[in-house]
Order: sequence, then C-alpha cells, then structure tokens
Amino acid sequence: EYHSGEADTISGITQVDDVTVEIEFQEVSPSMLQAGGGVWSYAMPKHYLEDVPVAELASSEKIRSTPVGDGPFRITKVTPGESVEYEANEYYWQGEPKLDNVVVEVVPSSSVVPALENGKYDVALSMPTDLYESYAELPGYTLLGREQLSYTYIGFKLGKWDAEAGEVVYDEDAKMA
Repeated sequence: EYHSGEADTISGITQVDDVTVEIEFQEVSPSMLQAGGGVWSYAMPKHYLEDVPVAELASSEKIRSTPVGDGPFRITKVTPGESVEYEANEYYWQGEPKLDNVVVEVVPSSSVVPALENGKYDVALSMPTDLYESYAELPGYTLLGREQLSYTYIGFKLGKWDAEAGEVVYDEDAKMA
C-alpha cells in the first residue's frame, strides 16, 4: 500500500525519536535470529541504495565493498577473504569512538597463536580449541568465554524409514548421498 501510494506510512514501523525506530512483526519465529533470518539489523540509507534491487542487496558492491552503516566505525577498505579496515565514525550517535581505526584480519588457525605471542593482535575471536594448551596462559591476554546459547544441527535425508523393518532404507540416489 505504501509503495503503490495508497498509504502515507508503513504499518508496524514507528520512529520513536531521532535515533530509534521500532519495528513490529505480525509473526516472530526463532529463525529470525539464526544467521540473520532475513531480517536486516540496521538502517540502510535510501540515498545510497535506492538504485539496488532488494533481491540484489546482499551481493551488490555497495553492500559487499563499500557499505554505509550507523555504527561507531566506517569501512574504508575491504580485501575479500583477508581483511576489513575501519575508521572512527565522527557522527556516531553515541559519540566519536576512542580509537582512530580498527583492522580485522582473517588469520589461519595455524598462525594465530604465534601472532598473539608476538603481540601482533589485540583481540582474537574463535580461537581453535585443539590449540587451547598453547594459548591458555598467554601473557598480555585475557581469555573470555561463555557457554554457547544455541546449537546447530544439519541433517541429510539419505533414505526412508521402513517401519516394518525398524530401520532406514538407504537411497544411493539421494541428493546428499
């Protein structure tokens, strides 16, 4: 109705104040929080993205290489598969960050511990658990952890249940066989 000009507002979207937008959903499911669930978690600037079809947003250069966001840092350079460089966003709604820039690098698990031993990084995420003994007492770092709040399950249909035989009958032609 909004896009066809029949409504002045989009139902369920309310601007609470200058920095808050409230979005109401008719239906909410846990999948909305799993890997994004198709729900964008931040505002996207119309003036920058209006020429990109919604179906192409996730793969567009404007999102993949030069995104515009509302966080404390702005992306200045993306090297796919290697690193993302950020600079402080002086217009951040909670005030300018105390760091001038941040560089996030992809580091192979085989070289992350030696890099930390040499003080190359301030923070490391997703440390390899099989190497725990090598970094458990690393000077200058504090290990932070938490129990996982979810689990992931991937199932493959490789056959059909045969109730009479009480077993799964394997299908060699199954897609994931």
